Amino acid sequence: MEKTWKPKAAGIILIIIGVGIPLLTVVATIVYTLFYPPDQYAFFTLPFIVLALWVLPLAGGIYALKRKKWKLVLTGSITAILYIVPFLLLSVNLIADYVMRKYDADFLPMIILFCLLLLITLPAIPATVFIALSKKEFE
Repeated sequence: MEKTWKPKAAGIILIIIGVGIPLLTVVATIVYTLFYPPDQYAFFTLPFIVLALWVLPLAGGIYALKRKKWKLVLTGSITAILYIVPFLLLSVNLIADYVMRKYDADFLPMIILFCLLLLITLPAIPATVFIALSKKEFE
């Protein structure tokens, strides 16, 4: 069995996603509570939902580097892909609010943080493709 670079690249991507998502989510929650009144339901529940699932991409990345447990690695990479949708919707919503409020500078920290969360999760797409293509390399 020939070992390729695909599982290693996917593992590194998934570890970055698994570490970056909880860190930026905590920072986004702290920044949001400092700048905005905590009256929105999403910012009471979103951090807990995000933090509850961050372990899957991290574990998937670790097992991808070891080339073990292909199903767990695939689950972790698909979970990382699923993060793209809420981060995209929140980023677009914040940008729309920013434009509608005539470029109020208070929205910039949140826009930057959610765009960073979105950018961190986008590499999950090629990571999932790498995992799917390298199934034969896993034990």
